[in-house]
Amino acid sequence: MSNIYGPIKLFNYPEHITSLAGGKVLAPVHIRIKPTNSCNHNCWFCAYRVNNLDLGDNMKIRDQIPEDKMKEIVADIIEMKVKAVTFSGGGEPLIYPHIADTARQLGENGVKIATLTNGTFLKGEVAEIFAK
Repeated sequence: MSNIYGPIKLFNYPEHITSLAGGKVLAPVHIRIKPTNSCNHNCWFCAYRVNNLDLGDNMKIRDQIPEDKMKEIVADIIEMKVKAVTFSGGGEPLIYPHIADTARQLGENGVKIATLTNGTFLKGEVAEIFAK
């Protein structure tokens, strides 16, 4: 894959194209998980926090995916053979208390991982996991 972010990314996965012709839907190539809405910053430019956007209107700041549900999601992702997961959210994903275990489990099972983060908690074990 020379350019995984290019406009023709789909052509890197021909099995997905041919499956549609056969009436079969394969698992997504990429999934985004928002593990928590909590954040350690209050950035004026955050799309979930600014007043003139509706993204955060019905969001509960303290909400997060329960650990048992996250384990179930991870097992499903691995079983479906999803290729990549990005952790992002209405909050800082690295605040999520189970992020290291979650990311490690995915990575050890061949799922590529990434995160959208403010970087505050990108250190130690978490930094090592996401650097792989």
